[in-house]
Amino acid sequence: MLSLALEATQDTYQVGERSAREFATVPRFYSATGELESAGAENTVMLKPGSVRVTFHVKVESSSGDFARVVVTPETYQLVDGSPMPRPLAPDDPYLPPFVLGRADSLAMAIYERAKPYLAP
Repeated sequence: MLSLALEATQDTYQVGERSAREFATVPRFYSATGELESAGAENTVMLKPGSVRVTFHVKVESSSGDFARVVVTPETYQLVDGSPMPRPLAPDDPYLPPFVLGRADSLAMAIYERAKPYLAP
C-alpha cells in the first residue's frame, strides 16, 4: 500500500522523508489563496504575509485483517506580518486556508484511485 501511495503522491508532489509506514512531501509554498509560489533565481521563494508552507504527511495504518487505511495530514506554517517566526496552523485551526485541506483530500483521493484496482470485491 505504501508503494501505491508513493506513486500517487509523486504524480503531483516531490517526496522527501520516508520511513517504513509513512512519508512526507517536500515543503511547498503557497499564497494565502492557494497559488503556488515557485522558486525564482537561486532557488529562492519570495514570501509575503499570509504565505503558507505546506508539507503533507502520508501514513499507512494497518487495521484488522488485510485492510489498511491511508491518512493524509497537512503540516502548515503561515508567515505573519511583523513576526520573525511563522505560526503553525493545525488541521482544525480556523485560520487554516481552505485550500490546504482541499489539497490533502485530493491527495487522499488520488491514492484511493491508485489502490482501487486492488480492492477486494
